Amino acid sequence: MLNFNYPVPMVNVVVCYDQPGSMENAYQRKYDKYSSHGRILPLVVGSLGSWHPRNDEIHSILGINGRSGNAFRFKAQLAAIQGSMDCWNCNHAVHRIGFYLAEPLTYTSGLVAECYGPS
Repeated sequence: MLNFNYPVPMVNVVVCYDQPGSMENAYQRKYDKYSSHGRILPLVVGSLGSWHPRNDEIHSILGINGRSGNAFRFKAQLAAIQGSMDCWNCNHAVHRIGFYLAEPLTYTSGLVAECYGPS
């Protein structure tokens, strides 16, 4: 068990549909769900790479700045886009070939796509 003498913020990542209303709803859902556990910092990235404005607060709280902050943002946006593309490719393959896969696919982005359905 870890013991800290200071409050530890919890960063929770969510990738949501890429629209302002959807991103704000995702932020609020994460905050409401985990705020009873302490300080929660939802990191919201749109499925096409949009960046929620409050994500920048995380940089200052965690001491990430300058080039490191830009690299962090770029990698988070890239991961969201790659994951979205993996999902799209999986779903497109299901419709193109007309059947479901027998087991999940693991993509290079780390996403495990479960494109299989009822047998």
